[in-house]
Amino acid sequence: MNFEFVLDFGTIINIFMSIFYLVTIIIFMSCKIGPFGLKRSICLTSEEIWHKVHVAAGIGTIPFLLISIIAIFLKSFWLKIIIVILLMFMLMFVWDLIVKAVTKEDVKKLKQKEDEELKEQIKKESGWR
Repeated sequence: MNFEFVLDFGTIINIFMSIFYLVTIIIFMSCKIGPFGLKRSICLTSEEIWHKVHVAAGIGTIPFLLISIIAIFLKSFWLKIIIVILLMFMLMFVWDLIVKAVTKEDVKKLKQKEDEELKEQIKKESGWR
């Protein structure tokens, strides 16, 4: 592969995406539940889960930033465009995997808690004291 800095549309898009990834990493490392972030129902259950997921997602975004920076210096315009498109689709897939991996134990705990509450409610409704 030839590395050379050529200012074309592919380079501009990769510079823009590098800035986007960098800002996303910074925001994810410090954001609280609010308008920015991964809006999954499990993430919204507690501040602790929200923070764990977003720190992991921020760390998971670092390779995308590095690949995007490297793509700036590629010579081929079409290769730059293909890399940008692949990274955009892969990022959403990776974030979803991160949410599932990080919250796996929390989902189990919530399910057990719901089951216990359901059993207690059934006991109350059936006349148990």
